[in-house]
Amino acid sequence: MRYLFRLSLFWLLLCYVSFIQANTLLQECTPQALQAALDQGGLIQFNCGQKRIALTEELIISRDTIIDGGGHQQGGLITLDGQQQTRVLRTHNSVNVELKNLTIINGKPSGDGSGAGLRIGNFSRVRLDHCVFKNNNGTSGLQEHGGGAIFIASLGELSVHRSLFEDNIGVNGGAINNLLSQLTVTDSLFINNDTSGGKAGASSSANGYGGAIYTDGASDNTTQQGGVIRIERSQFIGNRAAGQGGAVFSFVYPPDKVLISHSLFQDNHVIKDNKGDALGGGLRHGNGVLVLSHSVFIDNTAQAQGGALWIGEQSQNSKILNSTFYNNKAVENQDGSGGLAGAIMPIGGSLEISNTTIAGNHAGFVGGALFGGEDNVTFKNSLIVNNTAYNSGKNWQKNQNCAGSYRDGGFNIQFPAKNPNDSTDSNCTQKVQIIDPLLTELVQSDLPFLNLHVNSPAIGAGRQCEATDQLTAIRPENCTLGAVEKVTDIRSGVAYNLQNQLIETNAYFSPRIIKEGVELPHSNRIHGAVSLRMSIKVDSQHVGRPAAMMVVAIYTDAQQNTQQFMRQGQAWHVWDGTVASLLATPAELRETLAPQEHISIVEDVAFDVAGQLQVFVAYAVQIGDEVHLVFNGHRPLVANL
Repeated sequence: MRYLFRLSLFWLLLCYVSFIQANTLLQECTPQALQAALDQGGLIQFNCGQKRIALTEELIISRDTIIDGGGHQQGGLITLDGQQQTRVLRTHNSVNVELKNLTIINGKPSGDGSGAGLRIGNFSRVRLDHCVFKNNNGTSGLQEHGGGAIFIASLGELSVHRSLFEDNIGVNGGAINNLLSQLTVTDSLFINNDTSGGKAGASSSANGYGGAIYTDGASDNTTQQGGVIRIERSQFIGNRAAGQGGAVFSFVYPPDKVLISHSLFQDNHVIKDNKGDALGGGLRHGNGVLVLSHSVFIDNTAQAQGGALWIGEQSQNSKILNSTFYNNKAVENQDGSGGLAGAIMPIGGSLEISNTTIAGNHAGFVGGALFGGEDNVTFKNSLIVNNTAYNSGKNWQKNQNCAGSYRDGGFNIQFPAKNPNDSTDSNCTQKVQIIDPLLTELVQSDLPFLNLHVNSPAIGAGRQCEATDQLTAIRPENCTLGAVEKVTDIRSGVAYNLQNQLIETNAYFSPRIIKEGVELPHSNRIHGAVSLRMSIKVDSQHVGRPAAMMVVAIYTDAQQNTQQFMRQGQAWHVWDGTVASLLATPAELRETLAPQEHISIVEDVAFDVAGQLQVFVAYAVQIGDEVHLVFNGHRPLVANL
């Protein structure tokens, strides 16, 4: 044993010495100089400020290498531009690579298009941190592994952290195409990636899948553990595919697993391919364990089945926990007819749905919430509410929530009930409680959720719930049904007088993040120029009164150092932390408060620092002898930079 330990230590040191053998600080940032540095391997840094390096041929990484583009903003200071002429980067087999603070754009190889931004060789391990991949095109040759931004070949490992993939185009996997390799994605954003053009490929029956991510296995299946596809704290917005998986197509081979948590799938779409398939507007999963937890599917569409999620093949022992499915649609035809399972279509393996809210989804034919897999799906502590089905225009008024009766693990609510005038209709389970749970509005946050009225019968009605809810709040023994526990409406304002006494208020604050005229959900990370604004529903007692408007921003950098700023007019100054200074130099003045007020925090600003920005907006009014200070204490506007 001691001999083996020494041998392992020797190889570890040998690999480490080999890895750090060359450090390069590029003064001349040209393709030739960068390739020469890559030939040496080691750590490569740049001393040329903000720089775009235009390529006419791909850069090759043949040795263990770290490339650090520098800078604090996402994507760093260095941009590698393929100019729509060439792939940007390609690694040899069996190398270890880390890319940090780097932007990779406009990659487009000829011939084999796999990995237009980055092609990773077999047995290689690659880590991406704080990178941007944009406008890469992997459709050349219409090959199955034509990943728009990245392709990773067999038996490797790719980990992606704090990165952005936007407007990439592929055959399968607009952003990432993964073959028999382990994949980890954390704190990353996938926007408007597209594989819907891949359906034109005649060389493969599997083209067009996975608008953002396509996985074909996570290992070579030679070990008992298998491989893992892991996605955490990430967002998939506006991605598009043909055939299967509007945002993500995850197909694995047992004992591989797919673990997705704390992630948002919003406004993703899957259209029909040449076979007529359109499965899983947000996610299409198959052939292995799926554990989907603390996640949200909103506004996704499928042109055939599973507006949010489609599960097939032998996906045994899969679970959906603490998640929300809202306003997803499966509609086949322009007249609104056709389409199965507005939210979830589980037709393979076994599935447990626990502490999940499925509400407001729609199918063109049947199963506004679910269709398929009746004997293999169990509901527990869940809400199935106000889902609808058009019945292809036949006015049956049946199978609105569920198109079948599922197994009941206890403590579920459905509303409304089945059609009492149709003996062929059924409730979602035989024991489900039929009562309106009084869901209220969709509350926007990093993971949007459907709030509950204070008198909701779902509050405290659950037993043996999951340990934490969708927002990671600890659940009590008598827990609330659905995705979230009863919460204080985080939009509600907090009010104090100058004696620091709490005052009741009915003011509401709604933070808004705007990019290119489109309002974004609160993101794990923002990129590019954005506007930050706050909408305020003014307390009814304060409407018509003069007021001072105040704005405070608290910036925390990557080293957890904190600075406080206040706005005076359009200028920002260091804030001393006192209310007196805010009142003395307010950001804006209002002669009379309107019922609805709007305040601009910043407009079209591209932040060039990393860290987190928390913004508080307040207004102060005189009420008799007192000054009331009202602000968004429950919910700061949070921008992760």
